[in-house]
Amino acid sequence: MDALRFAAFTKLVLVHEGGLSLNPRDPGGATNYGISLRYLKAMGLLGDIDHDGDVDIDDIRALTPELTLPFYKSSFYNPMRIGDFTNAALAIQVYDFGVNAGCYRAIKTLQQLLKIEPDGKMGPNTIHFTNMADWQSFPTLYRMEREDFYRLLVKKKPSLEEFLKGWINRAEHCIIKP
Repeated sequence: MDALRFAAFTKLVLVHEGGLSLNPRDPGGATNYGISLRYLKAMGLLGDIDHDGDVDIDDIRALTPELTLPFYKSSFYNPMRIGDFTNAALAIQVYDFGVNAGCYRAIKTLQQLLKIEPDGKMGPNTIHFTNMADWQSFPTLYRMEREDFYRLLVKKKPSLEEFLKGWINRAEHCIIKP
């Protein structure tokens, strides 16, 4: 079941992440299928996708959706314990937000909504209260918090305005029925 959830969720995330992006104004820098060059460099030899001994823009260009799967699983899905969520509609929102804004931000936003200590770590307490949350309203509340985060980010850094509509659309289209 968890493998099916990971596959379905990541397929949806990849729709929003798209392909190669070399926009110099993008805070993520050079990316392909949501994987940034900065991220690949942090992965060391695992980031050497083209196996030429270094991690550079050629590795970003060499990425395929299939090659991104281990990165998504090990750096986003598993650390945020998405497989432990009983509410799929909330789980996809948290997963997608973690990919887009970082695991810490996604988890902290969840914890603030749950009204528990926001430490940005997905521990057993956070999982417990997440799974006790209202199935009907909580995914929508979380999505609205995501959208507020993006608006606040643009307010603080107006140069990101060009990304706001895409971020909002992403949050609104990241839906799986519970």
